[in-house]
Amino acid sequence: MILVCNSMSILCSLSLYLNVIGSLPMSLPFCLLTIFSWGLAWALPFYIPPGILALELGGKLHAALLTNLFDGAGFLLSAAFSKVAMDQGGVGRWSTILLGFVISSFITTISMGLSMSKSAVSVSVSTALTTDVLNGDVSMTEAKKIM
Repeated sequence: MILVCNSMSILCSLSLYLNVIGSLPMSLPFCLLTIFSWGLAWALPFYIPPGILALELGGKLHAALLTNLFDGAGFLLSAAFSKVAMDQGGVGRWSTILLGFVISSFITTISMGLSMSKSAVSVSVSTALTTDVLNGDVSMTEAKKIM
């Protein structure tokens, strides 16, 4: 689902970029729908993976603190980006900003896909080892060495 959202983000940012440079004219309602879809596409990848990480690292007692720290760091980075966007953007100059979003969407999708495939392999290996330990095929000591 997260990779679908990242892919949707690429399509939305690319279509807005093409609209700004004049290659893909869009009506105002379609442009607003694209911007809404773009924000929706960023929501899941922005909140779910850090929330899961906060639960894994902090447990039930400290997950809220870690989530707030993540949000604070994100807002600081957003404020820094807003300064850059104000300097680069303006009437008729949003193509640079939107091109940056297209590039970051591609990078995010590739890195998220690589991260998810690596964690999927890790889960598969640990599941297989657990099954082998439960069946008596592998001892617990051998399983710990493999992991």
